[in-house]
Amino acid sequence: ELNCIYGNLISIDELIRHMPNLKKLMCFKNTLIELDLSNNIKLEVLNCRNSQLASLDVSKNIKLTHLYCYENLLTNLDISKNIELVCLECHTNQLTNLDVSNNVELKELECSINPSTNLDVSKNIKLEVLYCYANQLSILDLSNNVELKTLMCFGNQLTNLDLSNNVKLDILFCSGNQLTNLDLSKNVELGGLTCSQNQLSNLDLTNNVGLGSLIDFENMSILLI
Repeated sequence: ELNCIYGNLISIDELIRHMPNLKKLMCFKNTLIELDLSNNIKLEVLNCRNSQLASLDVSKNIKLTHLYCYENLLTNLDISKNIELVCLECHTNQLTNLDVSNNVELKELECSINPSTNLDVSKNIKLEVLYCYANQLSILDLSNNVELKTLMCFGNQLTNLDLSNNVKLDILFCSGNQLTNLDLSKNVELGGLTCSQNQLSNLDLTNNVGLGSLIDFENMSILLI
């Protein structure tokens, strides 16, 4: 394990290239402009958040299970080789596309605050937590994500949100979209909800008896049933 956090480091390449057995690298809160991980083939956990990285090559790091690369300057992130990935946090970058089709072990995905117009999570059937807020999504198909418990998709351009297969859903934040209908009849485990700033005219919460924090109805004129 290597910890070199909260510094002004621009590069640690010369250091880590001599550490082929490194499994955990914590180098966040620096000013890194490059990060060469080609020799660190045993790496399992990488936290390089809050830096100045414009690119990140993890193609050689096939044992990665946890990747935290948020708050950088990434325009592309190829994780097609990282099939053991369980947790990916890549929010607050400049990603226009994120392909997670090979990452079938993913349980947590946080890809918010990116200019992404598409997100396909149909292959991520183990996904439990999805943060995709403040993107530019107009479609979000969650029909295969039956394990989903937390969904943060507010601040997009969604006109439809089908949650009928997500019966384990506990937290739903879907404010700031263009939803005209929201069917929560199958989401009986729902405990937290925000759905303001949509175009809803009615909302049936008859089956949501466990709703402990109906957090936000601001700017909505709806009929609660």
